[in-house]
Formats: sequence, structure tokens, C-alpha cells
Amino acid sequence: MALHLDAAESGTLELTPKTITTSRSAIRVMSEAELSDGRRFGTIRLSRLTWEDIEALYAAMRGSGCGPDWIRRCGTVGAAVGFEEGSQGHLAHEPAAPAQVTGS
Repeated sequence: MALHLDAAESGTLELTPKTITTSRSAIRVMSEAELSDGRRFGTIRLSRLTWEDIEALYAAMRGSGCGPDWIRRCGTVGAAVGFEEGSQGHLAHEPAAPAQVTGS
């Protein structure tokens, strides 16, 4: 995940300063998330990442009080850094699915 930020900061990947800040925060939060089996998400190599690991990440984030908008944002950053490649792109559900928008 750090390679994504390195590419943005070096200019290889063009992102706005706000997007870089958001990506940095999202990567930090995801990396530090403790999964139900005690592993830190950031210790899992992307090449070994499974969709179950990603589902566990989103559950851990929900459990730690992260809101659906932030979880969705983290999922977007995860997609940019290659979550789909590691998990073969098969998530059981939308990361923020438990959040229902009501009214208009």
C-alpha cells in the first residue's frame, strides 16, 4: 500500500493533495486494523490477501466505530492499491452495506 503513496508523492501517479491525504489516512487505518483472529491487516501481503481478509477488515473497522462513508472511502483506496488483484475481486458484499440511507 505504501507503494501507492510513493507513486503519488513522486508524481508517477497524479493525485490531488487532498486525495493523497485521504489515501494516507485510509492506508494507516486499514494497516493498523486488528482482525478477529488477532492479525493486523497491514501484515498481510497483497499477493496473499483473500476476500475473507478484506471482509474481516471491514468488520473490524465497523466494530471500531468507523462510519460507512469512511469504510467506503477506505474500500476505494484499497481498490486503487490492488485489493481486487489479491482477493480475485470477490467481496461478499459492499463494505458499507450495513449502513442504510433513509429519507431524502
